[in-house]
Amino acid sequence: MRKMLFIVIIAAFVLIRPAQAQDFGYPADGEAWYSIRTNFPDASAVGKGLWTIKTVAVNGTRARDFAVFQDGKEMPGPEIDGGRAFELKVRWSWEKGREYEIRLDLENAKTGKSVALARKEKAPAKAGYWNPAWKNYLALILSEDNGFPRTGYPVHATIEKIIETHAPRIDQGLEIRKKEYESRWAKVQKAMAAKGYDLAYACGSELDRSDAARLKKCRKA
Repeated sequence: MRKMLFIVIIAAFVLIRPAQAQDFGYPADGEAWYSIRTNFPDASAVGKGLWTIKTVAVNGTRARDFAVFQDGKEMPGPEIDGGRAFELKVRWSWEKGREYEIRLDLENAKTGKSVALARKEKAPAKAGYWNPAWKNYLALILSEDNGFPRTGYPVHATIEKIIETHAPRIDQGLEIRKKEYESRWAKVQKAMAAKGYDLAYACGSELDRSDAARLKKCRKA
């Protein structure tokens, strides 16, 4: 099944081993971002005691947002019980087919000793973050909490942040005719389909009556 995108008009030594288990995640309820989850089954190099993960880097670039898991539970902070296996989930806009090295710099809370651990993971051959040139994105995640079917049900969403950020840069004098718009939209759909995505769009009542909203070949969510 293809992923659906809703688009509305972001010291010591290194131990490297092949990955045993990993997960390349997509935006989901409660976590509206792409992520890489990897495990560190052999943490013997760290040694016993309480260790703090000081920094996390993916392919040499620092990642600020991450979560740590040990014994199947998310830890309250960046600390781990040394010498035991643990997992790391890092927020990262990964691309299909690329290899990623996740490096951790840890420090022993008692002795101050530093250790580095690293894992290499390879992303699946399809999907992933569609275009690294897009530095920002917004994920709109819809859920039904009452158990009612909502097929084709209209949804209204206010996305003020997008408007506040990009409205000043929009050329209000630019006009695109319906025929040209449909041609451009078809090209975008084709390009995204090649990357493993279907495109759907959501709009409000005013956009429903605009030429821009008359998109052909748009599949139902």
